Amino acid sequence: MKADFNPWPAISGFLPEFCLMEKLRKFAIWSAVILAGLIWLFSEPQNKASAVASNAPEAVAAPPSGLSAISVGGLRWSTSVGDSIMEASFSLTNRNRYAVKDLIVTCVHSANSGTVIDSNTRPVYERIPPSQTILVHDLNMGFIHNQAQYTRCVVTGFNPA
Repeated sequence: MKADFNPWPAISGFLPEFCLMEKLRKFAIWSAVILAGLIWLFSEPQNKASAVASNAPEAVAAPPSGLSAISVGGLRWSTSVGDSIMEASFSLTNRNRYAVKDLIVTCVHSANSGTVIDSNTRPVYERIPPSQTILVHDLNMGFIHNQAQYTRCVVTGFNPA
């Protein structure tokens, strides 16, 4: 048997060209993905509702309702189990004209630089009557990034009671 034996003589000249074409194809795909990401990142959101609302007269202000009428206040948080689990205590205020239950609380965490690095979402299975406030003590929010220095929590969902 010869040392220069080629099991694929018919495609031996084709392999370098095929490898080059494959590299060009991958480059084109990644370029398109990066370009699409940059366009999405720097595009301004089109929110027609906010543009209409900003031109509306301010004399008649509707009372808040839905999610905008539920707030998180007095947030205190700490970590446990080797600084990896977040526990939060806060108040939930319902300014709606109806009772709410099963609120979804989302906390967004930032590093010292202000960069958002993590978030946690947990349900609070409580009922809040209209125009009332409840206190939530030491809610286990789950794992938290070890560089989180600041957090902001908001209600992102609920069910009418």
